[in-house]
Amino acid sequence: MKKRSRDNRKLNAKAIKCPHCGSDLFRRNGSYKTTRRKRVSRFTCRKCEKPWEDPAKLAGLLDGFGFYDAEASVLQSFALLAEGLPLDQVEGLVHRKSETIRARLLRCFDEEGSGTKSMSA
Repeated sequence: MKKRSRDNRKLNAKAIKCPHCGSDLFRRNGSYKTTRRKRVSRFTCRKCEKPWEDPAKLAGLLDGFGFYDAEASVLQSFALLAEGLPLDQVEGLVHRKSETIRARLLRCFDEEGSGTKSMSA
């Protein structure tokens, strides 16, 4: 039987370090889903024993709007509309309802970014 090393420095490809002491010795301590359906990992430092959550990821272009679909899918639907395709045709290509695509587009153009409609149907 192969002995497993508890030292994760060799496996630490993301270069995760403890934000409290700077150590690269840690253990995973589970994860949870946020209200925006993103998974956040929890870690505990082996040196100072303080917990922390997954380091901040690079913010996407549409992170502040609360879309549940992949960003590529949303951007693809916007690009097809920008090319001049009708909304019904875009609906068939990206497999999302035209009402959903329209609501997302309006939410992106809303000045406050609060998700309320600024134009009437």
